[in-house]
Amino acid sequence: MGFEIEASHHEGARGQHEIDFKYDEALDCADKIMTFKLAVKSLAQKNGLHATFMPKPLFGLAGSGMHINMSLFRDGKNIFFDEKGEKQLSSLAYSFIAGLLEHVKGFTALTNPLVNSYKRLVPGYEAPCYLAWSASNRSALIRIPAARGQSTRVELRSPDPACNPYLAVAACLAAGLDGIQRGLTPPPEITGNIYEMDDSTRAASGIQALPLLPGGGPAGDGGRPRHHGRAGRPCGLSLHPRQDEGVERVLHPGVQLGTGEVSGHLLSPVPPLKGVKPPIGYGHRRL
Repeated sequence: MGFEIEASHHEGARGQHEIDFKYDEALDCADKIMTFKLAVKSLAQKNGLHATFMPKPLFGLAGSGMHINMSLFRDGKNIFFDEKGEKQLSSLAYSFIAGLLEHVKGFTALTNPLVNSYKRLVPGYEAPCYLAWSASNRSALIRIPAARGQSTRVELRSPDPACNPYLAVAACLAAGLDGIQRGLTPPPEITGNIYEMDDSTRAASGIQALPLLPGGGPAGDGGRPRHHGRAGRPCGLSLHPRQDEGVERVLHPGVQLGTGEVSGHLLSPVPPLKGVKPPIGYGHRRL
């Protein structure tokens, strides 16, 4: 299938795996991401399993990211590498980093497109939450892997596999190239653990937060976003019978998590709650 796998290993969460394939041209990489996801899901299904690329499939465990490593080449040479530069990085590499930091709040809508995406971007699970860069600090948004020479690269750690890779890669490259075109300079490297800093320390270091919910709102503890509305509830909706037990409600298609019956790959939802108008097409939903 044209893949060259560089690394494959089990990750921290249950049933979680990391598979890294070798770099390629931007468009070819996006194609391979789509092919890879389809192949994994199809093979899992044929073996009676279910493969998910949800950013945060399990509450309380590490989510699944899709780190994007980027390099720029000219005449076959990696222009991010400068043997005499600070950390052996070229001025173009630093401007590329600055461009990513400049635009990341905007393109997060493309690299992290789902509400579930923002349940991953919370402290405590090695997912980046703050705008910073570092050569070795894994709590930073942007990391510079140790390899140099032709392997010099910039790693953006916020994207997740729910994104459209064509849009995500294009947005990242556009942001980095804008930084180069404008000659931007990144802020100083952050070497300390950002998760362990308090708000005043982060503010003193000029560290801003990613937009942790669509629209820029903060995320709740442990990956549960806070609802906008009264008393932390969805606007205009009352508690459903099992919400006090920690069972959340899915507003579309009107199915409560933890309820309903599955038969022949069909989910039969419970009747809609009193006072809540069911959406169009309410009924069986194919899984």
